[in-house]
Amino acid sequence: EVPTWSGTSERGELTSEAGEVSEDTSTPFGTKTLGAYKWDSKIIKISSELLEDSALDMASEIGREIGERLGRAETYYVTRGTGSDEPAGMRGAIAESSVSAISYDNLVDLYTAIDPAHLSSPNCAWTIHKAQIAAIRKLKDSNNQPLWQPAMSAGDPDRLFGYPVLFNPYMDSTAVGDTGNERPIIFGDFGRVFLREVRELRLHRLNERYIENDQVGFIAFMRFDSEVADPGENALKALRIEADGGS
Repeated sequence: EVPTWSGTSERGELTSEAGEVSEDTSTPFGTKTLGAYKWDSKIIKISSELLEDSALDMASEIGREIGERLGRAETYYVTRGTGSDEPAGMRGAIAESSVSAISYDNLVDLYTAIDPAHLSSPNCAWTIHKAQIAAIRKLKDSNNQPLWQPAMSAGDPDRLFGYPVLFNPYMDSTAVGDTGNERPIIFGDFGRVFLREVRELRLHRLNERYIENDQVGFIAFMRFDSEVADPGENALKALRIEADGGS
């Protein structure tokens, strides 16, 4: 179980020595339960000749590929999961702001919509589909300075308003689409997105199953679940792009 609450509008009160204190009856405290859905990598088959003759360690290369496959599955469901017989993703569980285009003003509004308590979190960041990066990199502030701040060293993320930018292929790639549900950007405290991974990824080598073709199979399994603990707009918010500007 993970805790849920939304008390960013509350503050402590001034009190006197031995004075009577009031009770908080407005902050909704609760819990959500993380389960454990199961995924597999699909079976990868390779010939014994390739295993024996390759200059590369093919078993290690396949293990890396399998890990990436399951990592992509995890990212997809943490982003887009419906919560119905699958993990609850953040894309459909958080508040959104509907606008007509990605602009400097709209990004400022998205940034300022997050409660300051969450802006100070080390987990505060942007997640954006890479297809929208070009448009955002061209934006400038009122002093004609680019909003986009390139990373200072290799391996570090670029930044927007001082916060890391994380590329997410499972955000929407188009700014405006037919459904009116395109959300290419989320900003906020991703520490309020809880992910449960059950033990470690389990990789299996199937030496006998495909022996009649002199092949070896590889498959992996993992179990995980996700929940958004604060679905209000205090911690996380999406930018939703609509042709008519939304509401």
